[in-house]
Amino acid sequence: MKIIPSIVALDFLDLEYNLKQLEGLTDWVHIDIVDGRFAKPKTWPYTTSDVSEAITEFKDIKTDIKLGLHLMVQNPEEHLDEWLDTIVRRIAVHDEAVKNIESILALLDMSKIESSVVLKL
Repeated sequence: MKIIPSIVALDFLDLEYNLKQLEGLTDWVHIDIVDGRFAKPKTWPYTTSDVSEAITEFKDIKTDIKLGLHLMVQNPEEHLDEWLDTIVRRIAVHDEAVKNIESILALLDMSKIESSVVLKL
């Protein structure tokens, strides 16, 4: 059985700290990204004043752990291109949060990033 730990970070330092704690213990980490509108409460990077700046900060993370994101955000396509330019290897998006799930999946596929769709049943 493969266990993938999940991180719900309050800020970038909290995220970095938790990743360092998991180094050497796991191959993958799942990071929950919550905007406070689609779901609550807000998590990093939505706890900062500038989401784009926070994602840029994320590019500086140095880890051997494969990172996956669970985007619990409205309109994840607003920042999707920025996430594609990081070390993220997997992205999960909610079908009800996007206008066109097919275009998002095609973009992720072209970017060689694993994708998954979260369905509300």
